[in-house]
Amino acid sequence: ARGKKWRVGNDNLALFWTERWMSEIPLIEETEVDLNPKVLKRKVREYWREGEGWKWEELERVLT
Repeated sequence: ARGKKWRVGNDNLALFWTERWMSEIPLIEETEVDLNPKVLKRKVREYWREGEGWKWEELERVLT
């Protein structure tokens, strides 16, 4: 829905790569890396550590 915002946290159910949780377009459209279908099903919360922030090691593993 227009104007809807996601709150990043452990309860976030948005799909990290395929849903528009961060901007008007899904992140999959912004990356040049071929991601396997299993990775495409990961949720935002799987890349987030409550009280600390992004799990950069997880993102690095997927993008390299």
